[in-house]
Amino acid sequence: MVSWLILPAGAKRLLILGLLLCLSGCSSTTFLYNRLDTLIGWYVRDYVPLSRDQRNDFNRRVEALLDWHRADELPEYVAWLTEFEESLDDGVSEGELNQLIDQLEAAASRLQIKVLDLLIDFGATLSYEQRIEFVLTLQQDQADLEKKYRDRTEPAYYQNIQKQFQKNLSRFLGTLTDAQKQTIEEGSAEYQRLDFLWLEDRGRWVTKLEQVLRMNDPDWPNQARKIYIERRDNRTSEYEQAFARNTGISRQIILSVLNQRTSKQDRRLRREIERYRTDFEALIESGQPINREVLGL
Repeated sequence: MVSWLILPAGAKRLLILGLLLCLSGCSSTTFLYNRLDTLIGWYVRDYVPLSRDQRNDFNRRVEALLDWHRADELPEYVAWLTEFEESLDDGVSEGELNQLIDQLEAAASRLQIKVLDLLIDFGATLSYEQRIEFVLTLQQDQADLEKKYRDRTEPAYYQNIQKQFQKNLSRFLGTLTDAQKQTIEEGSAEYQRLDFLWLEDRGRWVTKLEQVLRMNDPDWPNQARKIYIERRDNRTSEYEQAFARNTGISRQIILSVLNQRTSKQDRRLRREIERYRTDFEALIESGQPINREVLGL
């Protein structure tokens, strides 16, 4: 999945929030990272009001998650960035780009499982009323998303894909050339529309979660975890085929745009890589000690 490049606008993705913030390029990585506990807390309170004790408990759990991420995950990011920068010297190959994206996706999956465990374990401390309020908010989100995307025209859908690619790639390359924009336009036109299928998939998951929470079975945390983990296995073949098709197209767009980069864009890309690497190293040093050999330094 290279979905961080083409996330549907308005779709909240808490489960990979940490990774997205690290890749956002919108401000200081260290500033954002050190405030993830606050940002995630705000997100959760959008779904269910928490008491003071509950907020404190939740913050402690998030701090523990960030300790793990800082110690175990960020050193991997540093190594990937170093490897990827080296690949820029002779032009990025399809294998090199796939390796980087696969590494990012694996990292997102690990983070997703950790955050899922955190949310479910914390959810077990909430009252029945709070859990129902949480799922009702999910349902309202579903209604809002359906209203937003159901009436979107084909031209608007493909225009949004193009804009998302241009916006996110320009963060690392700067202003795109006409040739790069044309590559994005032509590639985006090959996409298979996925928003309706994604909405249906999300709706099924929310409905199953509501059923489990309303039953108020003491075993609901395990049932909720199973529902989410099995969500992908239960997706329709149509969804999986469209997802695989769009993922392949996305990677080809990224590869082509990267290898069309100008000298100026190359310098900017390398500066961005160095900035992220420096930020990650600073975050690692601010936590528990890490063996620098792990970083290849």
